[in-house]
Amino acid sequence: MRRITLGLVLALACATAVAAQAVSIGDARFDFGNEALRPRTDAQKKFVADYLAAVASKSVEAVRDLVHPASLACITNDTNREYLRQLHERDTRRDIPTNARIIIQPFTDPVTIPFVPTGLTQLPVKPTDVFGIDYNWDKRDVNGVIVRHIGVTVLRALAPHEGRLMLAEYCLTTKGEEIFREKQRAMQTPSESPARK
Repeated sequence: MRRITLGLVLALACATAVAAQAVSIGDARFDFGNEALRPRTDAQKKFVADYLAAVASKSVEAVRDLVHPASLACITNDTNREYLRQLHERDTRRDIPTNARIIIQPFTDPVTIPFVPTGLTQLPVKPTDVFGIDYNWDKRDVNGVIVRHIGVTVLRALAPHEGRLMLAEYCLTTKGEEIFREKQRAMQTPSESPARK
């Protein structure tokens, strides 16, 4: 099973082969076996180091410090703040191994199509790159026996700011906020159990 996390939208998961070298979403293809896509510029290498350090610190604030100012500027209410906090909490729950495959490739028009749910989000800054991490981990039972082999792919949009690459996060529109709040209420409402006789 492979989980694909798009930090650009609320959440999206798909199953693919664990040993996949490439992941396709819509017309966009992310080839983790392509050595030419490894981080190579100083800005790319610094972003990767900063992101991995922020994730390892398990600090939501450390991840938030990597967000582009234009994305932070559109977080103007509690709903958008909670959405962003949950997105960054997801980052801090990752245990990224040292052998994870990392790529940075140009953000092109085919990438934008599957990433943006129409009317639910807005992107306040134009991304230039997509940052991708691909890794596997084993879920074990209490005896240490592998019960599931899981592949994880994380894709995030990046935009430059003052010589740095930063996370270009989507903000929720009014419609997106309504749907997000409904989802939150549904998660907080305990399921009703049948009455006992």
